[in-house]
Amino acid sequence: ATPASATDGVVTNCNNSGAGSLRAAILANSANGGGTITFDGALNCDTISLLTPLYIDRDINIVGPGAEELAIELVDITDENVQLYGYDHFAAIQINFDDVNNENLSDVSISGLTVNSPRNSSSNYYPVAAISVGNDPMLNAEGQDEMNLTISDSKIIGYGQSSRGINAKLTGDSSINIIDTEFENDPNFSEMFGLMSIGANANIENMLEKAKGGFERSLKLKTESSEKISLQGYKGLH
Repeated sequence: ATPASATDGVVTNCNNSGAGSLRAAILANSANGGGTITFDGALNCDTISLLTPLYIDRDINIVGPGAEELAIELVDITDENVQLYGYDHFAAIQINFDDVNNENLSDVSISGLTVNSPRNSSSNYYPVAAISVGNDPMLNAEGQDEMNLTISDSKIIGYGQSSRGINAKLTGDSSINIIDTEFENDPNFSEMFGLMSIGANANIENMLEKAKGGFERSLKLKTESSEKISLQGYKGLH
């Protein structure tokens, strides 16, 4: 659980970086060993446009102002931007980017936000995601062990061919919890994984899919046993 002594942070602007930004709050959270990040009620913007992903490597609880109030998006994946930033910006929020088990990660919670995957307009095929555990789009890496990932009261939007809303490789007794969260896809592409999870217990409560152009594949949950998957209130609107 998040340490009680951790310093909490407040986001006061929608800048990519610098004082008062979400990135600065996450960096401070990492330095302080974990905590809760909230958003100033006087925040006068509706989108945080990122030049590079937000990297999470410590326990964190991000409490947004509401999915209809604030969105997070990463710069589009174009050939030019790949040259500038590299292919490491696969997802807007990247948890445990190093793809090795991180003992400092046990609880990551994100609520009250819209998170968009980058738009993929590169001439080179490259899958993208809104939120990823690890930096491997194909989920072949080692995976994060013993971590609980909870996404609640949020909206996840995937853009581009074979985009993923949430892409997670978790092992051991890890769990991924999707609660009261809506998934949408780019109407220009028919193929999207709303949730692609391998290895973890999957607990889904009131997950709504709003297909624009149609999902070909909406859920891909791979666990040791079907008993590790709990679906309560899953609904797809196509």
